[in-house]
Amino acid sequence: FTFDVEVGAGPSLIFVTLPNVFNNMAMGNFWGSLFFLFMVFAAMSTVLAVFENILACVRELTGWSRPKGCIVCGIGLFITSTTTALGYSVLSGFQPFAEGSAFLDMWDFIVSTNLLPIGSLIFVIFCCSKRYGWGWDNMLAEANAGKGLKVKAWMKPLFRWFVPAAILFIYIYGMATFKWR
Repeated sequence: FTFDVEVGAGPSLIFVTLPNVFNNMAMGNFWGSLFFLFMVFAAMSTVLAVFENILACVRELTGWSRPKGCIVCGIGLFITSTTTALGYSVLSGFQPFAEGSAFLDMWDFIVSTNLLPIGSLIFVIFCCSKRYGWGWDNMLAEANAGKGLKVKAWMKPLFRWFVPAAILFIYIYGMATFKWR
Protein backbone atom coordinates (compact mmCIF):
# COMPACT_ATOMS: atom_id res chain seq x y z
CA PHE A 1 0.00 0.00 0.00
CA THR A 2 2.95 2.32 0.66
CA PHE A 3 3.97 2.18 -2.99
CA ASP A 4 0.39 2.43 -4.35
CA VAL A 5 0.60 -1.10 -5.74
CA GLU A 6 -2.61 -3.09 -5.94
CA VAL A 7 -2.26 -6.04 -3.59
CA GLY A 8 -3.71 -9.08 -5.26
CA ALA A 9 -3.96 -12.62 -4.00
CA GLY A 10 -2.58 -15.88 -5.24
CA PRO A 11 0.03 -16.19 -7.96
CA SER A 12 -0.15 -12.55 -9.05
CA LEU A 13 0.90 -11.47 -5.55
CA ILE A 14 4.32 -13.11 -5.95
CA PHE A 15 4.92 -12.60 -9.65
CA VAL A 16 3.31 -9.21 -10.27
CA THR A 17 2.83 -7.28 -7.02
CA LEU A 18 6.06 -8.13 -5.19
CA PRO A 19 8.39 -7.29 -8.13
CA ASN A 20 6.71 -3.86 -8.29
CA VAL A 21 7.24 -3.41 -4.56
CA PHE A 22 10.90 -4.43 -4.83
CA ASN A 23 11.35 -1.93 -7.69
CA ASN A 24 10.23 0.87 -5.38
CA MET A 25 12.36 -0.15 -2.38
CA ALA A 26 15.84 1.00 -1.47
CA MET A 27 18.16 -1.83 -2.54
CA GLY A 28 15.10 -3.46 -4.09
CA ASN A 29 17.16 -5.42 -6.61
CA PHE A 30 19.13 -7.02 -3.77
CA TRP A 31 16.08 -7.82 -1.61
CA GLY A 32 14.07 -9.00 -4.62
CA SER A 33 16.91 -11.25 -5.79
CA LEU A 34 17.31 -12.65 -2.29
CA PHE A 35 13.55 -13.24 -1.98
CA PHE A 36 13.28 -15.06 -5.30
CA LEU A 37 16.44 -17.08 -4.57
CA PHE A 38 14.79 -18.33 -1.38
CA MET A 39 11.61 -18.98 -3.36
CA VAL A 40 13.67 -21.20 -5.70
CA PHE A 41 15.00 -23.19 -2.73
CA ALA A 42 11.50 -23.56 -1.28
CA ALA A 43 10.06 -24.58 -4.64
CA MET A 44 12.82 -27.07 -5.39
CA SER A 45 12.52 -28.81 -2.03
CA THR A 46 8.76 -29.08 -2.49
CA VAL A 47 9.06 -30.29 -6.07
CA LEU A 48 11.60 -32.95 -5.09
CA ALA A 49 9.35 -34.24 -2.31
CA VAL A 50 6.27 -34.33 -4.55
CA PHE A 51 8.22 -35.73 -7.50
CA GLU A 52 9.51 -38.62 -5.38
CA ASN A 53 5.92 -39.59 -4.49
CA ILE A 54 4.81 -39.39 -8.11
CA LEU A 55 7.82 -41.43 -9.20
CA ALA A 56 7.16 -44.09 -6.55
CA CYS A 57 3.52 -44.34 -7.62
CA VAL A 58 4.38 -44.58 -11.33
CA ARG A 59 7.05 -47.21 -10.67
CA GLU A 60 4.65 -49.25 -8.53
CA LEU A 61 1.87 -49.12 -11.13
CA THR A 62 4.08 -49.79 -14.17
CA GLY A 63 7.00 -51.82 -12.81
CA TRP A 64 9.44 -49.45 -14.54
CA SER A 65 13.01 -49.04 -13.37
CA ARG A 66 13.94 -45.87 -11.50
CA PRO A 67 15.84 -44.33 -14.46
CA LYS A 68 12.95 -44.96 -16.90
CA GLY A 69 10.40 -43.63 -14.40
CA CYS A 70 12.57 -40.54 -13.79
CA ILE A 71 12.80 -39.80 -17.50
CA VAL A 72 9.07 -40.22 -18.17
CA CYS A 73 8.01 -38.30 -15.04
CA GLY A 74 10.65 -35.64 -15.70
CA ILE A 75 9.32 -35.05 -19.20
CA GLY A 76 5.76 -34.75 -17.86
CA LEU A 77 6.91 -32.39 -15.12
CA PHE A 78 8.89 -30.29 -17.60
CA ILE A 79 5.93 -29.91 -19.96
CA THR A 80 3.42 -28.97 -17.26
CA SER A 81 5.81 -26.65 -15.42
CA THR A 82 6.79 -24.89 -18.65
CA THR A 83 3.18 -23.76 -19.07
CA THR A 84 3.36 -22.13 -15.65
CA ALA A 85 6.80 -20.62 -16.20
CA LEU A 86 5.72 -19.02 -19.46
CA GLY A 87 2.14 -18.24 -18.39
CA TYR A 88 2.87 -14.59 -17.64
CA SER A 89 4.97 -13.97 -20.75
CA VAL A 90 4.96 -16.01 -23.97
CA LEU A 91 1.75 -17.91 -23.13
CA SER A 92 -0.04 -14.94 -21.54
CA GLY A 93 -2.71 -15.10 -24.25
CA PHE A 94 -4.17 -18.20 -22.58
CA GLN A 95 -6.58 -16.88 -19.95
CA PRO A 96 -8.63 -19.85 -18.73
CA PHE A 97 -11.05 -18.10 -16.37
CA ALA A 98 -11.13 -14.36 -16.85
CA GLU A 99 -9.11 -11.45 -18.12
CA GLY A 100 -5.76 -11.51 -16.33
CA SER A 101 -5.84 -15.20 -15.36
CA ALA A 102 -3.01 -17.47 -16.49
CA PHE A 103 -1.85 -21.10 -16.54
CA LEU A 104 -0.85 -20.86 -12.88
CA ASP A 105 -4.43 -19.97 -11.98
CA MET A 106 -5.65 -22.99 -13.93
CA TRP A 107 -3.21 -25.36 -12.19
CA ASP A 108 -4.10 -23.82 -8.82
CA PHE A 109 -7.79 -24.41 -9.57
CA ILE A 110 -7.20 -28.02 -10.63
CA VAL A 111 -5.04 -28.89 -7.62
CA SER A 112 -6.27 -26.70 -4.75
CA THR A 113 -9.96 -26.48 -5.58
CA ASN A 114 -10.46 -29.99 -6.96
CA LEU A 115 -7.74 -32.59 -6.39
CA LEU A 116 -6.97 -31.80 -2.73
CA PRO A 117 -10.55 -31.96 -1.42
CA ILE A 118 -11.54 -34.90 -3.63
CA GLY A 119 -8.35 -36.75 -2.67
CA SER A 120 -9.04 -36.03 1.01
CA LEU A 121 -12.56 -37.39 0.65
CA ILE A 122 -11.31 -40.56 -1.04
CA PHE A 123 -8.67 -40.95 1.68
CA VAL A 124 -11.24 -40.65 4.49
CA ILE A 125 -13.60 -43.11 2.79
CA PHE A 126 -10.72 -45.54 2.21
CA CYS A 127 -9.59 -45.33 5.84
CA CYS A 128 -13.04 -45.61 7.42
CA SER A 129 -14.88 -48.05 5.16
CA LYS A 130 -14.16 -51.78 5.05
CA ARG A 131 -16.34 -52.04 1.96
CA TYR A 132 -14.39 -49.45 -0.08
CA GLY A 133 -10.96 -49.64 1.48
CA TRP A 134 -8.85 -50.37 4.49
CA GLY A 135 -11.46 -50.15 7.22
CA TRP A 136 -11.57 -48.36 10.56
CA ASP A 137 -9.83 -51.09 12.59
CA ASN A 138 -6.82 -51.23 10.25
CA MET A 139 -6.61 -47.44 10.12
CA LEU A 140 -6.84 -47.19 13.91
CA ALA A 141 -4.05 -49.76 14.39
CA GLU A 142 -1.79 -47.98 11.88
CA ALA A 143 -2.53 -44.49 13.21
CA ASN A 144 -1.82 -45.57 16.78
CA ALA A 145 1.45 -47.36 16.02
CA GLY A 146 4.42 -45.63 17.60
CA LYS A 147 4.57 -42.76 20.05
CA GLY A 148 2.54 -39.58 20.14
CA LEU A 149 -1.12 -38.69 20.05
CA LYS A 150 -3.51 -41.57 19.51
CA VAL A 151 -6.77 -41.81 17.59
CA LYS A 152 -9.48 -43.00 19.97
CA ALA A 153 -12.19 -45.52 19.09
CA TRP A 154 -14.93 -43.01 20.00
CA MET A 155 -13.73 -40.82 17.09
CA LYS A 156 -15.09 -43.24 14.48
CA PRO A 157 -18.38 -41.33 13.91
CA LEU A 158 -16.39 -38.11 13.49
CA PHE A 159 -14.11 -39.63 10.86
CA ARG A 160 -16.93 -41.56 9.20
CA TRP A 161 -19.61 -38.85 8.98
CA PHE A 162 -18.44 -35.40 10.11
CA VAL A 163 -15.09 -35.27 8.27
CA PRO A 164 -16.53 -36.37 4.87
CA ALA A 165 -19.44 -33.92 5.30
CA ALA A 166 -17.00 -31.12 6.15
CA ILE A 167 -14.83 -31.97 3.12
CA LEU A 168 -17.88 -32.02 0.83
CA PHE A 169 -19.03 -28.67 2.24
CA ILE A 170 -15.58 -27.14 1.65
CA TYR A 171 -15.48 -28.52 -1.89
CA ILE A 172 -18.97 -27.32 -2.80
CA TYR A 173 -18.33 -23.93 -1.17
CA GLY A 174 -15.04 -23.60 -3.08
CA MET A 175 -16.75 -24.37 -6.39
CA ALA A 176 -19.68 -22.05 -5.64
CA THR A 177 -17.49 -19.09 -4.66
CA PHE A 178 -14.85 -19.59 -7.34
CA LYS A 179 -14.58 -16.57 -9.64
CA TRP A 180 -15.17 -18.21 -13.00
CA ARG A 181 -15.35 -14.91 -14.90
